[in-house]
Amino acid sequence: MKEAKKRNNIIDLYRFIAAVMIMFCHTDLLFEKTYASYMFVDFFFILSGYFTVAHFAKMRASASPEERGKTAFSYTAHKFLPFLPYLLLAVPITYFARNINLLTSGGLGAFIGGFRDMFSEIILLPVTFFSYPIRQLGPLWYLSALLVAMPFFCYVCQSKYRRFFGIIGLVFAYFFYVSIPVISAFDPVSCVLKAFAAMFIGMFIYDVVQEFAKVKLRKWVLAALTLIELGGITFAVASAFIDPIYPPHIQLVIYIIVLIISLSQQSYISRIKCNFLSFLGKLSMPIFIWHYAVGRVIMYHVQPTSSPVKRYLVYFGGTFAISLVSYLVIEFVKKKQIFTKKLLVEK
Repeated sequence: MKEAKKRNNIIDLYRFIAAVMIMFCHTDLLFEKTYASYMFVDFFFILSGYFTVAHFAKMRASASPEERGKTAFSYTAHKFLPFLPYLLLAVPITYFARNINLLTSGGLGAFIGGFRDMFSEIILLPVTFFSYPIRQLGPLWYLSALLVAMPFFCYVCQSKYRRFFGIIGLVFAYFFYVSIPVISAFDPVSCVLKAFAAMFIGMFIYDVVQEFAKVKLRKWVLAALTLIELGGITFAVASAFIDPIYPPHIQLVIYIIVLIISLSQQSYISRIKCNFLSFLGKLSMPIFIWHYAVGRVIMYHVQPTSSPVKRYLVYFGGTFAISLVSYLVIEFVKKKQIFTKKLLVEK
């Protein structure tokens, strides 16, 4: 009997695709035109919920509220610390790119004062305590909302009544996505509620996957599910470029279907093993953080009259290049620290 695995390389590919699609959503930094790919942020929320539930499913449900709380905050810190090196690089660069123009228009005082809100963005506070306009890296609302919601979600995952809370959470998610318009979902409270709603959908997907993965399917059913998975992710991508814009509820249903098939490995493509796809998945986080910084630099320092092709090349090429370089450097530093600790232990 086959059990659902925690993740697979196709999910890593989907994470990379989602990060690239979010880049298209923010092409308004380059031109007035943008694309309706904002729902791929919810895709990341859902995955966060799924893998959080998968992590705590391996642990014994704690009867002690204190122990659950301690574990919840520990897990949240463990998940968010890897973002810090990228934030320490991307946020100051973005503020500097904006403030350098203040040296000529407002002097040194205006230049220094322009960094006032930088620290709050680095530690992911803007969406929770400050108003939307001060953020230089707009997409950080996703991380800010997740940072607030994650400890509470982890606490629920450790409860012996987790399935009961999962049903309540799924009902809440339904009413949230039906009731909250997309435009109004960017105020601080709605952002956190969106994180909760999507993560509870991830919890629902996890429970379905655990049962669906045990079913032995015929080859023709696997082939049919493969076509459904490929068709679903293709439609999700293509719909961002289609007028009129499809309702977000349709996109959400597609995500649920695709993820259930893929995470349960009940399709042929979900069983593909490829280290390169895993590498692409690891690049999704730096791409998500860096793309808006690159877009801001273009907005502040590349002439609006320049060639659209040039601006696109700088935006996508610059984002991929700096994401790759920063990822490799940060990973090298991590390994170097581990190697140094081993030497100290041996000595």
